[in-house]
Amino acid sequence: MPVVRPFEGPCREVLLQTLKAAPLQRISFAEWMELALYHPTCGYYVRAQDKIGRQHDFITSSHVHSVFGKFWGARFAAWAGEKALELIELGPGEGRFVGALLDYMRDGAPNVYGRLTVYLYEISPYHRMKINERLADHRAQLPIVFIDDLSDVPVKEARRETDLCRIVFSNEFWDAHPVERLRFLPEGGFERQVVRLQDDDRWHLAWEPFALHEPFAPHDPFDSSLSDPHKDPLFGEVFGKKRFYKRDAGTIGVDETEISMQAAQIGEVLRLMGFHQDWQSTLRWLQEEVRLPAEELSAFMDDSDLQIVIEVPVLAYKTYQTVLGRLAPDTIVSIDYGADQVGMILKALRGGSLRAFYAHTIRDDFWQYPGLMDMTVDVPFHLFIRAGESSGYETLAFKKQGVYLTEQGIFEWLRTPQDHDPFSAEARQNRAIVQLIQPGGMGDAFYVLLQKRHA
Repeated sequence: MPVVRPFEGPCREVLLQTLKAAPLQRISFAEWMELALYHPTCGYYVRAQDKIGRQHDFITSSHVHSVFGKFWGARFAAWAGEKALELIELGPGEGRFVGALLDYMRDGAPNVYGRLTVYLYEISPYHRMKINERLADHRAQLPIVFIDDLSDVPVKEARRETDLCRIVFSNEFWDAHPVERLRFLPEGGFERQVVRLQDDDRWHLAWEPFALHEPFAPHDPFDSSLSDPHKDPLFGEVFGKKRFYKRDAGTIGVDETEISMQAAQIGEVLRLMGFHQDWQSTLRWLQEEVRLPAEELSAFMDDSDLQIVIEVPVLAYKTYQTVLGRLAPDTIVSIDYGADQVGMILKALRGGSLRAFYAHTIRDDFWQYPGLMDMTVDVPFHLFIRAGESSGYETLAFKKQGVYLTEQGIFEWLRTPQDHDPFSAEARQNRAIVQLIQPGGMGDAFYVLLQKRHA
């Protein structure tokens, strides 16, 4: 890996220009994260370089072995049955998952393969090039369409409901959405994390007082009903032809209407995540409803250095609503880092879940290197579960990846080696299956959320 000095990185000049142009010379953490990951010329995910693999920054299940994509290919083929299949993959990266899936369907489910259309939601030109190379043989045999926006997928016609199966799949997509970061104050209220210009060549992280749009009561964690998100004025579909929201740098801290809307959206997502404005009430809920031991709570409250930080995924929530409302898939499969409501509250007590990866190491100084490192946060899956169930979807599974793959027959993909060669194709596949389900590793790190639309 190249040696990069602090306050360097691919997006250094873009960030400095953005901060200097802002009247208060600061931007929200969500905007900084968006710039660092998705800026069209310097963003980490957009830049023309390899990022995934043992020689790079991180590895995904799809990179462990093609058996991961083939396993899901077999499941998707079974779900489609005699119907035509539309597969929409969100964030396909270099195309390893869809490549393995298509290889399986071509050979193992040719009837489904012949009725298949693939939509790939990928904004990186470099990744699109890699996908085109990987799928060259398949592109000559079936429609494979890159989309710039979810609205580019045709609306599912009512007359095709009985002869079309639409599946939306993602693997490590939701965890890379920009988030707002809020910190609870001991006396009550919140601070919001921002990135502020320090001098002509440097910037720093800071916390600023932040007022929500209005007081809110938390969503009942045992009540999955929500107001119709598609009629909610706070949350329309993700707008424009871009994956994340875009604002002119000069509007930050100036447009009071926009600031009010941001605060209202953040407050609403906090409510749906089950957080109280009064942190003591959140702790009481943990003790009374979840039966969290009093001594465990006391350990948190007695910590003078306690930093209660919440990552608020406003953009991910809006995008998931678009998937539910605009795409109306039959099935949604989301695989990612994350936790349920209790897990997310406990992560907030520990300072949040934000992490940055560089050369397979976790870095705390990520904010000094915009565009150089991957950044992710844990996904609050209960937020997606409630959104889906309020939109007519049933939650068929929410389980750790290892448990789900084991229950659904991943061991059927084990192969008997023809000899004692540990590097044979069979031996490699068997080791990969173990890695995908291994407790303490990928089997526990990722969750599988499966939601199916009611007929």
